[in-house]
Amino acid sequence: MIVSLATVWPLSFLLIAITDDLLFKKFHNWLFLTMLSISLLYTAILSPLSWAEAGFGFLTGLTLMLPLVLLRALGAGDMKFMMCLGVLLGASTTLHVFIYSLFWGALLGIIRVLFSGQILSFKNNLEAMSYRLTPHKLHTIPYTVAIFLGWLTWIQMGGLL
Repeated sequence: MIVSLATVWPLSFLLIAITDDLLFKKFHNWLFLTMLSISLLYTAILSPLSWAEAGFGFLTGLTLMLPLVLLRALGAGDMKFMMCLGVLLGASTTLHVFIYSLFWGALLGIIRVLFSGQILSFKNNLEAMSYRLTPHKLHTIPYTVAIFLGWLTWIQMGGLL
């Protein structure tokens, strides 16, 4: 893998977001505003992306994550983080990272349920959701880890699905 600013900035953002998510179980607004400001500054000065590509990346992160936030499958912090990442990556890469992160999020969620011994509770929640009822207890994972693994998968796959 070639190390460039186009790789270092997303990696730095991902590691900071993961740390914030693991320590505080959220992605703070001040961190969102800081990362967004740095992303916009990077776009203005050094990024190979145009303003339009960065803007479409931001909107792609918002558009893809908003339905999951409204369904309460993800937190708004995860959406804000994906929007910041979208500014750095552009729309196409953000879409790919999103798809890979869905896979990783599902896998991490299943692993968490298996290791926590909550298989019966998970089954009951799936059943309740099939009847459009609210789950009894939500099973959560730090989704920034799934986004990080999605980004690594995108890099490993050469940016191809």
